[in-house]
Amino acid sequence: MLLQYGELVDRQIANLEASGKQGYSSEYEMKQLLMRRFDLMKKLSLPKEELDAFLVRNTNYSDIRKLRVRQALEDGRMDEAIRLLEEGKSAGRGKRGLVEEYSKWLMDLYERQGRRDKLIAELEYHVFVLASGGMEMLNRLKKACTPAQWVKYRERYLSGRTYHKLELMESEGLWERLMEAAVKSENLFILDRYEAALKKRYPSELLDAYACVLTKEAAAVSNRKRYQELVHYLKKLRGYPDGAERAARLAEDWRTRYIRRRTMMEELRNAGF
Repeated sequence: MLLQYGELVDRQIANLEASGKQGYSSEYEMKQLLMRRFDLMKKLSLPKEELDAFLVRNTNYSDIRKLRVRQALEDGRMDEAIRLLEEGKSAGRGKRGLVEEYSKWLMDLYERQGRRDKLIAELEYHVFVLASGGMEMLNRLKKACTPAQWVKYRERYLSGRTYHKLELMESEGLWERLMEAAVKSENLFILDRYEAALKKRYPSELLDAYACVLTKEAAAVSNRKRYQELVHYLKKLRGYPDGAERAARLAEDWRTRYIRRRTMMEELRNAGF
């Protein structure tokens, strides 16, 4: 019965290959069929050489490659596992998630081997080429580097168009640069995100940054919910040195500029402005 089922799976594999179909769904179907075929071969107790040959022939499919990597690691053949992963990175270009997975796997293997240069190179690839991993990978890179190496990598990251710049500045205690970046963002979410770290160091600058953004926001909003948000921020400003006076000036300016916005006037009055 197993032999008959194996013949059926072989026909399904042959038909899928002959169809010339491409894309995620057909690749997924092929991987499922190949893994099913391999399980049948093991149940039939076929020789190890035949099992290995089957895997080698189909290594271009990621599930088969991962299986070969796991087998190599179980057998203590770490160099072979690394070779398969490196080849997978090259073969998997265009499949970002798969390449990230191979890259992380390589990092772990290099770390286990104590190959610091290889680990750093893989972390560099992950951070700067794949632009993935966020602060987790940046912290791992910092841990692997010498202090001098890390400063170079940090500055390289901060000089690029990277997503976690401000988080890195906060982590590294680069407070002046973080303050400048937060002001430049002109974004209330970012100001809120880093307020706790910056308020005690740069209260006046942060107050100015909030007031500037709120002035621009007030010109654009036009519904009660957003007016309520603006009033919320006016109350927040009262917690800064000279903030109560600044909040009152903003409110007075809005009453003058937007007197025809009845809903805004109501929300300002309700909040005591």
